[in-house]
Formats: sequence, C-alpha cells, structure tokens
Amino acid sequence: GGVKDRIKALEAGNDLDMPENQRSNQSVVDAVRRGILSEAVLDQSVERILELVFKAKEQECFTDEMDFESHRNLSRKVAEESVVLLKNEKGLLPITKEKYKKVAVIGAFAREPRYQGGGCTLVNPVRISRPYEEMEKLAGKNIELTYAKGYELKDETSDELIHEAEEAAKEADIAVIFGGLWVAYDREGFDRKHLEIDSSHIRLIEAVSRVQKRVVVVLSNGDAVVMSPWLDHVGAVVEQFLVGETVGEALARVLFGEVNPSGKLPVTFPKRLEDTSAYPYFPGECSHHVYGEGIFVGYRYFDKKKIEPLFPFGYGISYTTFQYSAIRADRSQMKDTDTVTVSVDVTNTGCVKGKEIVQIYVSDEKSRLKRPEKELKAFGKVELEPGETKTLTFTLGYRDFAYYDPEASDWVVEEGIFHIHAAANAGDIRQSIPVEVTEAKKKFRRLYLDSQHTAVFDHPMAKKMYLDFLVETGVIAADRVEAMAPLLKGNYMGIYNVVTSLLGGNVTKEEMQAVLDRINEVCK
Repeated sequence: GGVKDRIKALEAGNDLDMPENQRSNQSVVDAVRRGILSEAVLDQSVERILELVFKAKEQECFTDEMDFESHRNLSRKVAEESVVLLKNEKGLLPITKEKYKKVAVIGAFAREPRYQGGGCTLVNPVRISRPYEEMEKLAGKNIELTYAKGYELKDETSDELIHEAEEAAKEADIAVIFGGLWVAYDREGFDRKHLEIDSSHIRLIEAVSRVQKRVVVVLSNGDAVVMSPWLDHVGAVVEQFLVGETVGEALARVLFGEVNPSGKLPVTFPKRLEDTSAYPYFPGECSHHVYGEGIFVGYRYFDKKKIEPLFPFGYGISYTTFQYSAIRADRSQMKDTDTVTVSVDVTNTGCVKGKEIVQIYVSDEKSRLKRPEKELKAFGKVELEPGETKTLTFTLGYRDFAYYDPEASDWVVEEGIFHIHAAANAGDIRQSIPVEVTEAKKKFRRLYLDSQHTAVFDHPMAKKMYLDFLVETGVIAADRVEAMAPLLKGNYMGIYNVVTSLLGGNVTKEEMQAVLDRINEVCK
C-alpha cells in the first residue's frame, strides 16, 4: 500500500516526505531523480498510457480533411429554422429600409453572443458569427445602425450604461435589445432559483421601452423564462435559445426578413414560477426529492390544471399566417393492431413564403387510468408559397393510442373513442377527428384482495380459475355458475368482499390470496 499511496501523492504533486508547504512544487521527474519514485514503476504507467494511445490510433476512422464550410452552412440552416418568433405586434419585424432608417442595437450579447451552455456543453467553434456584425452587413447603406452596450456580461449594469442605451434608443426608429441569461445560469451542478432573465437586462428593457415605442427583444437562454412585467412594454420578442456558432447570421437574417422564422417552442413558458408542475415539490426535504407531478409535466400539467401559460408548448409565429382545413382519416373504426392514416391541408394565407410545423395530438375520451388531456404523437414541417396549399399525412399505430399500465407491465390500448387533433401548438387546436377502437386485446392485470371484482372477468383464464374456485369451495353451486357470472362481472366491490360479504363464502384472506397468487402466476 505504501507504493500506491506514494504514487497517488506524486500524481497530485505532493511528496509525502516533504513539508506540506513545499509539496506542490515536487514533480514526477524530480521524484525519479531523487529516488522517491522507482523508474520501473513509472515505466509501467507510461507503457499503459502508450498502449491506449496506440490502440486508439489503430481505430482511427477519419481523415485530417474537414469541410468546415459545409458544416457551417448546415449549422446556419439549423439555427435559422430553430429561431422562434414569440411576439410581433403591428408587424414590427422584419426590419426593412422601407420601415426604418435608423436602428439602435442594444446589449452586450449583440457583440459577445451567447451561443452555447456552460460546463459539459462547451465546445470550441471554428468561427463565431456575431449578431451586430451580421446586421451591419444586411443593413448596408440603407439603414444606419448604432450600438449601446447596456450591461456587462456578468449581469451587471450602471446608470451610465443605461443612459447611453436610452439616448441611442431615442434617436432611432426602432430598438433591438439583446438579452437573456448570463452563461453562469445555464450549466449543470446547480438549480436556478427563479425563471427571470438577468436583472440587468430587465432594467435595460424597462428603461429603453420608456423612451422608445418600437422595441424588439432577442433572448438568449437555455430554457424557459418568465417575462413579467416587461413583455407588455415591447412590441416583438425573438427567442433563439442557444443555436450555436452561426447565431449572428441566423438572428440577422430573421430580423431583416431574409429568413421567415419557423421554429416552435420545445417547452412551455409559464407566466409565473408558481404555475409550474414541480413548484409544490422542489427541492424536497431531508435530502429526499419527490417527483409528485407524475406524468403531468410540461403542457400535460397546464392542460390538466387548466392553467394558461405565457406561451404554450409548440408555440411560434411567422411573418405569414396559416390555415388548417379538411382533416380526414382513412378509417373511423379500428382494432388496436391496425394503423390509421390522418391527413390535413395547410394553406399559406399571408403574403410571404413561410414554413409551418403541424403537430398531431391524441386524446382518449375515457381511460381506466389517468391520462393527459392530449399527447403529442407526430409533427411535420411544410414550406408554402403565398396562397399555396399542401397536404400533410401522418400514420398512427398502437403506441400512439396506448398508455403504460404498471399492473399489466405493458402498454395498453383500450376500446373506445379517441380524438386526433391537428394543432399549431398545444394551446391552438385547429382541426379534430374521432376514431373508435372497437377491438383491443385484453391485458391481464395482477389481482389483489381489494382489486375491483370486474377485473377478474377481463381475462378468460382468470375468470375460469376464479369461478372454479367458487364452485370447489361451495360458495356457488355448479348449476348456478351460468346465471351468476353476468351478475358478478358487473360488481365493482373488492374481490374478497364479494366472496365473503356478497356471496357469504367462508373463506379466509390467506386462502383467497393463495388463489389469486395462482391466478396471477398462470395468467401473467
């Protein structure tokens, strides 16, 4: 153990034989020279390291040539299609020379953009595009841009920075504020205590909106944020989240109308922290955290509690408008083993080319277990010229109608009416159509003494074994089984209560449990 302890100490830069205040300067090389570390032990460690290096080199399957430009082009395309337009009153955006001659660009993120998270999400980009520089390129000679820093990157501001921003906004036709969250709030290892954007950014937005009626806010953040009270004071909000190294090009092209925004929110934006599903349970007590919301998270929770969010899941508007029509299905009834194909027409009713994401949700009209009001099952994106109509088609199968039943240890589809919805977002259902599942395989669910009596009759073998038991123990006469079975099937009391109270059987709990154990084993 002494050699291992010495090696560990040396790897940490410490020599156990040296005073503590001198250990940090001790190196492995020095240790070998002084005879503290055996050269043979060092050779073994180096040999293992080299062996791993050589193995990795042998498995190398890429060349040194990289087409970085094509990668950037793809990155820019993804970024452009990911930007979400949340608000755009009175057509404030896009920025054009016909509408604006002078634009004030405000906020340090315009020149030092947030494009990725912190911690393990950090990557080294080849080249970062910056929003202000890209906006300058698109503005050209027709639109004058001015810049004001507004705040420091570490969520700090000053009266001087705020005053500078106000003066820039006063002299412009429109102000574009870049804000959101400092990178320290978007990383692993800790939990945010609020859903606000940086306090310095809120102060900046409120100050600028007092002196300029036309204000656009561009947000950079890793997750949902609340926007009270400043949302009502601005005309447009663009959410870029963290779209990567081409953030500048993507945002500039969206702001200037080179790209029509088509992204949709991947999360629900609440009005308040208190409206979120985890609020009553987080952070737990006594080192224990309870996930009390169960399956009701995100839009499922807001639907179930009838809480209106700030922006619903799947939300995102465009510089054009879309109309949904003529939803239809290739069948109105189906077995659980069938698939159903659903189609819906989408028309661009605006004046510019745009893309729309159609979201397909499924609702179960009646379920044995708790289910969300609706569940997202499919989505598709379509590009349309002004006035153009296209049809989107989706195929739904077993899992799209199923829920997980812990007692059956399986995904279960129940017979009944389901509603299929075509929606622009979780809060905006445009078209719906019903489909009936008329035949579904019954799944056996483990039986307990207090299980509802009707559950026994859901499985043929369970029913037979149960009725045989009643006859064998004399609870029911053999010639009465045919007449009694329909009456028993409709009884919702617990199994043991039916046998002992309703039928008057002289059966102990232990005897009844033994019978149920045999049924559970045979039918599982």
